[in-house]
Amino acid sequence: MKKGDKYLCEAGCNEKKAKPDIKRIGRQWKCCKCLRKQRKEKRDYILHNVAGVRRRTEILEEVRIRKEERERIREEKRNFTPIVPGSIQEKRKDKASIRQGRLGSWYIFGYLTKTEKEFLYKKYTTRKENPLQPEQAWAKIKKDVAHLSEHVKKLRQKNIDEEKIGNKFKEEFAKMLEGDK
Repeated sequence: MKKGDKYLCEAGCNEKKAKPDIKRIGRQWKCCKCLRKQRKEKRDYILHNVAGVRRRTEILEEVRIRKEERERIREEKRNFTPIVPGSIQEKRKDKASIRQGRLGSWYIFGYLTKTEKEFLYKKYTTRKENPLQPEQAWAKIKKDVAHLSEHVKKLRQKNIDEEKIGNKFKEEFAKMLEGDK
C-alpha cells in the first residue's frame, strides 16, 4: 500500500478515494460520506422504530388531519337544517294509517279503527242539532261497533266471500254515518 493508492468504495457510491477518506470496515472499503449516511440511518431506525419517537412530519400530518375533521364537523353544524316537527307527525300518521288500514284478512271487518272511532266521536259531539256529551258519544260508538260486528258475523255464517263482506261492512258504516244527523 502506497501513500497515493486509491480504493473503490463498496458501500454504494462506487467512487475511488485515497486512504484518509476511505476505511476498511468488515472486509469492505467505505468512504466517510457513506459511513455518515449509514450511521444516520441506524440512529433514525433506533429512535423511531425501536424507541417509538415519532417524526415531526408525522405529527404535523396528524394535526392537519384532525384540523380538517374539526372543520368538516363545524361546516356540517352550520349547514344543519332542523327537522320540522310537522313532518315527524305526518310520518307517524302515515305509519298509523298503514297499521290501521283494512288489509283484507278474515278478521279485519267487524270492528272500527281508531281513526274511524275518532271521526264518529267528533261527528257526535260537534253536530249542530242535538250534540251528545262525551260519555254518551262513546256509549253510542260502542253500540255501533257491536252492531257492525254482529252484522259481519251473520254474513260470515252465510259463507259470503271476504270482498263482499268488506263491501257490505263499508255500506253499513256509510248508512250509519248518514242515518244520524
